[in-house]
Amino acid sequence: MRINMDFEEKYAISLQKDTLEKVMSMLQDSSLKNEIEISAALLNKTKIDFADFDELLSHNNSKDDRIETLDIRNFDDSNNNVKIKFNVNDFGFFKQQTASISITKQNKAECTALRDRFREILREAQMPKCYNFLSIINVQTVLFVMATFGVATYMALMGWTVTSILFAIFVLLGLVFWGIKCIVMVQQCLFSPLIFLWGDEIKRQEKLGKTRNSIFWFIIGTVIFGIIIGVVANILSRYI
Repeated sequence: MRINMDFEEKYAISLQKDTLEKVMSMLQDSSLKNEIEISAALLNKTKIDFADFDELLSHNNSKDDRIETLDIRNFDDSNNNVKIKFNVNDFGFFKQQTASISITKQNKAECTALRDRFREILREAQMPKCYNFLSIINVQTVLFVMATFGVATYMALMGWTVTSILFAIFVLLGLVFWGIKCIVMVQQCLFSPLIFLWGDEIKRQEKLGKTRNSIFWFIIGTVIFGIIIGVVANILSRYI
C-alpha cells in the first residue's frame, strides 16, 4: 500500500536556522535512507545544489544572490519519499502558497504524523497576522478590479455608452499600470511573504522593519493631524 499526502501553506513564513534544523531533523528521522537533497534558485536566476544543510546556511544570501525558492527532497523509492518546496505562487486575490509538501509512505499513520509535524514547524515560523495579510494579499489583482469597477461605475452614472466606457477603461488602465507596478514592488520589498532569514538577509530585514515602522507612524501622524485640522477648522468656522 502506498499513501500520498500533499498539502500547502498559505501564509507569510520567515525561515530561520532553527526552523530549517527542525525540518532537516524530521527528514532524518523519517526512515529515509538517502542523503537529503537541497537546491535553491536565486533572484539572479542562478540555480544552486547544496551539498548539505551547513553549506545552505553558509550562503551569503545578499543582493541578487538572495534565495528566491528552496527545494528540500529525500527520496528512497516511489513508496518512501518527502518533497518540500518553498516558493510564492501569486495567482488570484491572495497568494496561493508559500510552501508545498508532498509525503509518500507505506504507512498511513506515519504519513499523517509527518504531515502534522511539518505543519506545526511551519506555523511556528508564521509571520504576525498584520504582516501576513499585507504580504499575502495580491495587490495588483485587487487594484485592477477596484480600478475597473470604479471607472465603469463613474462613467455609467455620467451616461457614457458601453463602447465609450470600454475604451476609456482600456486607456486609463494602461496609464495606471506603471503606478500599480510600483506599488507591487514596494509591497514585495516591505512585506515579502517568504523570507530566508540568514546571512546578509538578517540585516536587510532589520532595516526593512525600521522602514515599516516609520511608514506606519507617518500614516498615523498624518491621520491624527488631518483630524485635528478638521476639528479646528470646524470650530473656527462657527465664529467667523
